[in-house]
Amino acid sequence: PSINLKDVRYESTYAKVKVIISNGTTQTAAPIAYGITVPKNAQNKDLGIKYVEQVINENGQKIFRDMGQPPTVPALGSGNIPEQLKKYVEMID
Repeated sequence: PSINLKDVRYESTYAKVKVIISNGTTQTAAPIAYGITVPKNAQNKDLGIKYVEQVINENGQKIFRDMGQPPTVPALGSGNIPEQLKKYVEMID
């Protein structure tokens, strides 16, 4: 059996699926969520920030939707968000 975890509308359905992994821990299924960051010691930090902007701006959101992965809008962030990305991000603790 398989389950597609891409649609947040089915979160309550996914939560009914439980898997016991090899160390005995039980994992509950949840929608897929992606994370992205620019390491503070990145060699090309400015290009990294531009890349993240391309992923989380309206064009990037459209690409994710077109590929069947609805984006989180706005993107959720914490820590030191670069100024040029703040307009796309909702800060969380």
